[in-house]
Amino acid sequence: MTTGHLFSQLIENTISHYLYSHANNQTVSSIHFNEWRILPYTVIVSPLVGECYCEYETNEIVTAGSGNTLIVPPYVKHKYRMDIGKVHYAHIHYTFLQNIDILSLFNVPSIVTGADSELISQWVRKLSESSESGSSDKISIKSIIHAKALALELLVAILDASKIKRESIDFFIHFTKIAGVLEYIDQNIDKPITREELASLLSVSPTRFHYIFNDIMKTSPILYVNKIRLQKAQTLLASTDLSIGEVALKAGYPDIHHFSKQFKKWVGVSPSKYKENSRASFLHIE
Repeated sequence: MTTGHLFSQLIENTISHYLYSHANNQTVSSIHFNEWRILPYTVIVSPLVGECYCEYETNEIVTAGSGNTLIVPPYVKHKYRMDIGKVHYAHIHYTFLQNIDILSLFNVPSIVTGADSELISQWVRKLSESSESGSSDKISIKSIIHAKALALELLVAILDASKIKRESIDFFIHFTKIAGVLEYIDQNIDKPITREELASLLSVSPTRFHYIFNDIMKTSPILYVNKIRLQKAQTLLASTDLSIGEVALKAGYPDIHHFSKQFKKWVGVSPSKYKENSRASFLHIE
């Protein structure tokens, strides 16, 4: 089996999505996030009436009005504002092997226009409608499969409006070499993980493993593990009612004070403030 087939099979077997929040034809009144946000999901907003504004850390400000769609990828620092209007929106995260963000492999436009925007807005609306109809206690296998199919249609529509990054092509070619290592990291993220331990999975020396991993992932193994721990923490803070201490343990930090220090260094705010801000991003619009 070729590398291309192996990679395709890997994505097919492990692709998943998590829908954090959504709304269909939602009336919006004065949403102002004046503090920088770093969210663990893709923000997709299609205004039906009115305009929304997004400012990035680079000082770039983009505007999306009726007929356009705003897309903010996960972990991108931004501020968001909309005074009054109506929107379709979704907060959703697409991954394979649990932790590889699919959209990070593409140059996703901040603003999508024309037919591409109409298609994205359509799938956001259908996904929201499907999720609302399946919110009762009687959730069937059919409704789950239907929701996943709609989420994948939305992903395809976003990718149709995007371009693959040049460096992602090399990633696709070599990724399968360390797929087992990444799976191991995901399954053991709540435990201590060493470079020696990961190197043993490939039956190579720690030095050789460091070179292989860094060449493919463009970061060191330990920095990658730390990034996944903190992203795991962001996801749990945004989507669960776990305490800060419980989140720290599940992300592999037995010392809550060390966790809080590392989290603030990475995200810019404390875990408690992040939890408050991420919940506000739902409450202001729903």
